Amino acid sequence: MIIQCSRCSAKFRFDDALMREEGVWVRCGRCQYEFFQGHPFASPVAPQTGAPHVERSRIGREADRPDAQPEKGVDAEPVIKDDIDDSEDIAASRKRPARGRLRILAYVLALLLILAGAGFLAFPDIAQQAISEWSAYLPWIEKEPPPRPSIGEGIRIEAVRQRFVASMLAGNLRVVEGMAVNETGQSLSRLQIKATLVDAQNNRLGEKRAYAGHVLSDAELTALNEEEINRRLAAPEGSTAANDRIMAGGRIPFMIVWAAEPPGAAKTFVTVASVERLPR
Repeated sequence: MIIQCSRCSAKFRFDDALMREEGVWVRCGRCQYEFFQGHPFASPVAPQTGAPHVERSRIGREADRPDAQPEKGVDAEPVIKDDIDDSEDIAASRKRPARGRLRILAYVLALLLILAGAGFLAFPDIAQQAISEWSAYLPWIEKEPPPRPSIGEGIRIEAVRQRFVASMLAGNLRVVEGMAVNETGQSLSRLQIKATLVDAQNNRLGEKRAYAGHVLSDAELTALNEEEINRRLAAPEGSTAANDRIMAGGRIPFMIVWAAEPPGAAKTFVTVASVERLPR
């Protein structure tokens, strides 16, 4: 006998020996739709869904079942299966809506994350302010550490002057001296000053460093050679003034001496080379 799917209208050849008096449940091998196929000679009464002893069969094409061959042109999976369990189908149908809701929720969360990222990029100031406000309630958001002060921040260089001293041992000396004032609000130690020589086009010619707290007199400069002068100015603790602890608001002198300076020097720039900030 020929059976036609009530959904997709596919036609199949069905073995008459599998037909029951009241009919059988069959599943289309093409669209997997289940429908009740009544006996062609039985009265057209639809059986109850949960009626006992009613087999459900799956119709389709199978190589070793010539009686299950579909009609020409119908492409379906050739399987015949009896006693299909309703509980599996019912459980699967109940899982589908839950999976759909989870999928929708995942799409919504992904969209919110994309919009939040775009907002942070478009408005960085507002984003930074929001992070600062949320950090009090979200402990895993780390606060940005305060920026560290630059080397010379809070140290003012004043009263800078330079002069030349002729020495029989070290030659013609360029002497740069001045005063450093601690305006950082905390104690400092081992302050080192740097003098940079440049030419008329501001090209760097060289630099010299010396620790603060040393001032040599003209008599000392003329009596010492270059090596002894550099050694005296390289002592971190200072000699004229203590350089191991410069109190807040304190002042300390410095001196940098050039011997045999490079030719073409036109200007001198004085900056802080290094300093240690003592704990409050």
